[in-house]
Amino acid sequence: MTTASALACVPGARVTAPAGGLLWAFHEGFAAYVARLADGRVDVDGGAVLQPDGRVLFPVAPDRPALHGTGAVHFTGHHGLLAVTLANPAVLGTGSSAVLAIDDPFTPGERLAFARLGEPASGRAACYPVPHLTEEGADLFLGHYREGTPLAPLQILPTTAPADQDARDD
Repeated sequence: MTTASALACVPGARVTAPAGGLLWAFHEGFAAYVARLADGRVDVDGGAVLQPDGRVLFPVAPDRPALHGTGAVHFTGHHGLLAVTLANPAVLGTGSSAVLAIDDPFTPGERLAFARLGEPASGRAACYPVPHLTEEGADLFLGHYREGTPLAPLQILPTTAPADQDARDD
């Protein structure tokens, strides 16, 4: 099992996202719990890509403002009694007021402030090392996770330039 420290934002991570994206593992303990269930599953769709280390890449949505990922990750188990979907995450706001919002699973068309991001890592504006679950986010887990629960680091991957970009810049 990959540890939270191993999932910290790493410059030059071996993930390619031509359109950029949000790279996130949500919560290591929850993912491990789902993996231990006999019928536990972690599935992605809508363009999201499950990485070998357990993080999910949510590519930037080309038709939305910056830092809006597209796709969803679904955690299921207990014969359908456990069903949590985190869809279309977006970083809203800046600095210590930034939040990670997701599609509200109970109110179509609405957004839910899922996690407070806090300040980005020193000198690395593309990494939020310890997001914390909001009260609204905690409600999705019916009391199993409380407001303020630390979550996995969130990394913002920049849009990558084509391979011959350097040659054209000269």
